Amino acid sequence: MSPITTEWTLSLPLNTLRMQRSSLLSLLLLFSGLLSPLQD
Repeated sequence: MSPITTEWTLSLPLNTLRMQRSSLLSLLLLFSGLLSPLQD
């Protein structure tokens, strides 16, 4: 295996994890924005 391929395969799971985390964060922000008027 060439180092480039290894690097690419290693970076793939990291990228998906990062994408999932950012989408989870935006979902949390959405929920908090929806819930904040209800808490007042």
